[in-house]
Amino acid sequence: MYVKQFEDDTNVRCQVLLDVSGSMDFGAGDTNKFAYGRLLAAALAYLMVRQHDAPGLVLFGAGGRQVVPPVAARHQAEEIFHALASARPGGVTALGPELLQIVDTIMRRGFAVVISDFFSAEESVFELLRRLHARGQEILVFHVLAPEELELPYEGEFLMEDAETGEEIVVHGESFREEYRTRVEAFCDRVRAECVRYEVEYRRLRTDERLDLALMTYLESRAAYG
Repeated sequence: MYVKQFEDDTNVRCQVLLDVSGSMDFGAGDTNKFAYGRLLAAALAYLMVRQHDAPGLVLFGAGGRQVVPPVAARHQAEEIFHALASARPGGVTALGPELLQIVDTIMRRGFAVVISDFFSAEESVFELLRRLHARGQEILVFHVLAPEELELPYEGEFLMEDAETGEEIVVHGESFREEYRTRVEAFCDRVRAECVRYEVEYRRLRTDERLDLALMTYLESRAAYG
């Protein structure tokens, strides 16, 4: 009994928060943001279990669900794998009362990993970072973007559609590309600035990057946490 109590006290509770909003369902094949984020979440859960931490999984988008509570157990990774396999992206990114309630029930210091593209019409995801910080969480953000979103490689005239709202605009690739890239960099700078504001470690990820680069970032951040 004493040994069990000691192990529980030394395990770090780790929350993996994965964005499942409609904007994450972008990118072809292996560069799809949701597929990449889901694989990253699974790999993180595996590492957390191997380190004897207590990983949990939260899916957020239009609402929020703690689909797997954080528990230090050998089977915990399999529970998270199963939940991720059935997850589907859709809806808008919004910080609903369900997600707020999940965050507000965190009663002890821990480690939180947020995987998101941060596309939101409101300040929803930034409010999530603020609340996690207020609950004493060490936070690592993986800002996931597809190569097409960063580079706008398309030629000629094409239609751009907002995956969450359905709004459409006609764009001419060659004339809009430079301005588009400037806007994307400004957007990423804004996300990075909000992370600095709440003492959050920020890492931008392209979905054509090797996953082990993200895992090394996590391991370094986790080692610094102690």
